[in-house]
Amino acid sequence: WSQYAYSFYAYDAESLCAALTHIQSLHRLHANATRLLAYPQEWIAAARGSSTAPLQDDIARLLRRAEREYRATLQPVPTSSLFGLEALSAEYGKVLMFNQTQYTRIVYVDTTASTILRPMDEMFHFSDAAVAMPRAYWKDDNSLSDLMILANPDTLTFERLVVRFFGDQSDVQQEVKLSFLATLNILFDEATFLPHRNYLLRASEFSKREGEHMGYLGSYEEAWDAGQVIEDARFVVFDDALQHMPDCDGNIGQARTLDGVATCAEREIWKWLVRDKQDRR
Repeated sequence: WSQYAYSFYAYDAESLCAALTHIQSLHRLHANATRLLAYPQEWIAAARGSSTAPLQDDIARLLRRAEREYRATLQPVPTSSLFGLEALSAEYGKVLMFNQTQYTRIVYVDTTASTILRPMDEMFHFSDAAVAMPRAYWKDDNSLSDLMILANPDTLTFERLVVRFFGDQSDVQQEVKLSFLATLNILFDEATFLPHRNYLLRASEFSKREGEHMGYLGSYEEAWDAGQVIEDARFVVFDDALQHMPDCDGNIGQARTLDGVATCAEREIWKWLVRDKQDRR
């Protein structure tokens, strides 16, 4: 398993905390692949304890915890000298994964408002394709989502992404810089679909009304089963779900809480997801 890795990139205290939450989840789930945590090289002084700033002390503490408690592999990377402030962003973490050529397969997991529920090691054997991503099933255009990416690291691809995504653009052209996903689509004619039922579930799916799950189910014939959906899910994204607790849509009384209060499976699953996410943080 040493040839496989989950890739995380922290560029400030908040993103470090989010990455640590996912690394802790993978450790708890006994993930076999390496948990790789990249961070700005400038943090090395903090990690060695040579800084007295409170924020730097927190960063150093979290880095040590990732390495010692959760067995993460720490990797300082140069940032300011190469790409300036643009390197201090989540987008750079997606680009950076392609430069991790010490691994044959690598998985990028978005850490923004998301949680890992179940082991995902089987994903490394899913496909030999250079890039695989789940479908953004909530959209109508059958597009891919870069919230999770399975890829073969490749130095040439990394360099091409850097040029396209972070390179200077002509003032004459006045072109808007492409998103990472659009840039990736230019470099790869075709990407393999990861099954979204396993690797990308939006928590807001449980707030939809009956008959609105076509995007997730892929068919009007298949019945919606909230219990089976959460059982299949390994990775959940919270998008705007925290503001939309399911109203049960006529299914009130389908289930009851321990106190006998009428509820439904969707509401109880949603509440559990929110509580679980808060507990992890």
